[in-house]
Amino acid sequence: MICSEMSSEIAALSETASRDAQTPGGADEGCARPTLDRQLARLDRLAEAGMEMIEALVAQAKGAGPKVVEGDVGLAFSRVSRAVRLAVLLHADLTRTGADGEAARAAEAQNELESRAAKVDRVVRIVRRVARDHCGHKGFALGAYAGEAKERLDTDDIYGLVATRPVGELVAMICDDLGLQPSWDHLAAEAWAQAEIDSGAAGSPFLEDDEDEEAADAEDPAEPEPAAARPEWRAPSFEQAVQALAADPAILAAARRDSG
Repeated sequence: MICSEMSSEIAALSETASRDAQTPGGADEGCARPTLDRQLARLDRLAEAGMEMIEALVAQAKGAGPKVVEGDVGLAFSRVSRAVRLAVLLHADLTRTGADGEAARAAEAQNELESRAAKVDRVVRIVRRVARDHCGHKGFALGAYAGEAKERLDTDDIYGLVATRPVGELVAMICDDLGLQPSWDHLAAEAWAQAEIDSGAAGSPFLEDDEDEEAADAEDPAEPEPAAARPEWRAPSFEQAVQALAADPAILAAARRDSG
């Protein structure tokens, strides 16, 4: 009777523990570890109780202890020892599964952080290149633009979930905020932009341009326009350069930040 109850309890615990451990989202993230700890503690208690019963059965078989079961002592010993083995094996399985699950979640979180950091670095480099190659900024101004871009991407407060937005969309948002005017035709020829176009990323400014052109062609077919020439930047006079720097939003923001 005692042996049957112990075996049934271990079987029920095994089924519940396996379901929680193997089903993604089966338990809330914040409760997963306490639940696993409770299951392991119960298995410890079951194994200890089983060992006490085995010792009592051994004593009964030797005639050195009280009578704890009626009937075949050897059969009772076999059932209890099997239940103890199940408890020990399940304990080891839950320990291994819990450790693997935590390691997998930690690795996934680390990969997400690294992927986000890589995207932020790429966007900052592109914005800096736009400021230099397409808008003619140099020196301190380049650092100011890069710093402002990095600050906007450090959290998800400004542009939403940075990790889910395509690079081109982030570049477009930052350029619009900082008053930069990139040559999208030339950016579209770069490797990162081509990969974004091939992926069909929703929100990419390159795909939006293609959709607008297709709609315009359908309404009013016209001769294809020649490829846009790379805009030539000419150095302004000293007075014009000073006035441009004084009105530059990135430089103004950097100056406010430096001045506290």
